[in-house]
Amino acid sequence: MNQQGKEKVNKMFRYYLDKAWQSYLIRGLLLLLIILGLLWKFRDVTLDVIIPAMIGFIISKFIISAIQTWRGQREDKVKSINCFKKINEIYKEEKPTTITINNTSTQIYIQDLMEGKKLEPVLEFKNEVFELKPFIQENIKQLMDAHLMSHIMNGNTLRLSDVTLTDDQIIFKTCKTDYFKHLVTNRAVDYPITKHLTLRKIYEPGPKLKLYIESSFSNHIGLDMIVILSDGYTICPKRRNDATYSKNKITSSVAMGYRVSDYHKVSLDDMKESLLKKAKQRLKISDKILNHINQINFLGASKSLYEGGKPQFHFILKLSDYTVHDYMKDVDTLKIKKFENDIDEDKRLYLICLKDIKLLEDYKMSTYHFENGKRHKKQFVPELSFYMSMYYYHRLS
Repeated sequence: MNQQGKEKVNKMFRYYLDKAWQSYLIRGLLLLLIILGLLWKFRDVTLDVIIPAMIGFIISKFIISAIQTWRGQREDKVKSINCFKKINEIYKEEKPTTITINNTSTQIYIQDLMEGKKLEPVLEFKNEVFELKPFIQENIKQLMDAHLMSHIMNGNTLRLSDVTLTDDQIIFKTCKTDYFKHLVTNRAVDYPITKHLTLRKIYEPGPKLKLYIESSFSNHIGLDMIVILSDGYTICPKRRNDATYSKNKITSSVAMGYRVSDYHKVSLDDMKESLLKKAKQRLKISDKILNHINQINFLGASKSLYEGGKPQFHFILKLSDYTVHDYMKDVDTLKIKKFENDIDEDKRLYLICLKDIKLLEDYKMSTYHFENGKRHKKQFVPELSFYMSMYYYHRLS
């Protein structure tokens, strides 16, 4: 067998081993074999000591795992309302965006800040620091409790403080903020400070969302980029269960906050540099393929009513002459190792076929993903900013 054949066999072996390990039946059988082995090894010890200890250990592990899963799922729901009907009831004067993909549609409350215009943005930076409202500062501990199941860390980010839109230009006015301020405002907008009190009810009660210049929230700019291979596939990471948002959901190829290393360098090009660096790290694409920010194009800018107006800049990177088969030759596994110095990390990658996407109820979608040389049909739950990136992509295609 030649080297290429051996690599293919190894990939197939790893794939099916991973699929087997994901099966609770296989895990249960392995656990049973371990228990039987221990009982045989310590058969001289009275069973009334060993068996109760084993049962207690197993039950406690299952309980802890179940509680952690439940708390993680509940945390995202408590942080911010992700229900179309509820947002519609609060913001009666706001219009949702209709997303249409392959003749299937859904509606989301993420709005196009550019109002359908194709403009290059102008960034204006003011050397000021956004300060939290006194009430938020007084309740900062309770608001940070919204993220007990999430891996968090602080860092400099960029606040969108105002937007000026004309027929031929859009100006984004910005200033300094940080990630913790985001966590206790936009990302905890519906977290109950008391039984009936939330930041949304105080600062954004509706029926219309306030302008950015009037907002009391951090409104840091998020970056969202779809990477499209030459045969119509896109790379979608799946978030870990300790992400600050969209736990266990797939995202656009790169979905991140704009981390600012030097406020003097704030620009669209610096955002593209951040996206390029993250794409190489998270998507395992080599320098040979990703080598210049000119490959990245700006698509649009949006605001999420679900998170109290949080802004997102959307980008696209099209790779010519680089197919899903080429990509699979360059990566050993679609799993992603954990980086301890980062947040909102991913656990694995999916290679998703864009032309087969069908939108379903409850913001789900079905399509085919490519793995181990084959296409597999699967339902996914994407975070909603992925749909907004697809909205821009289809509008500009």
